[in-house]
Amino acid sequence: MTGHYKSLVTKVCPNADVTVDRFHVTKMLQEEFNQARIAQKKAASALKVKEITKLFYCLKVSKYILMKAAIKLSEPQKQKLKKVKNAAALLGIMHELKEEFHALFI
Repeated sequence: MTGHYKSLVTKVCPNADVTVDRFHVTKMLQEEFNQARIAQKKAASALKVKEITKLFYCLKVSKYILMKAAIKLSEPQKQKLKKVKNAAALLGIMHELKEEFHALFI
């Protein structure tokens, strides 16, 4: 999926079609999503404001809930996801986009 891979395949096999499967794209999306979660958590802890730190505390243990398919979440996990989305709008948007991407393959 990187430029080097594509250029190598094109060079070695000029008539080949380079394709990318959904599993590799999903992996890339999840890695970016997790990096955004970590960045949000670091930003909250750097503020040192008690209320904001409490609000973002849920990000510390939210990786599994954010990565798991929304339709497979238990009711307590859905509540936790809702708290995370309220605490970090960016993660809420990224979660919705992840779910839309997965819906393409159902």
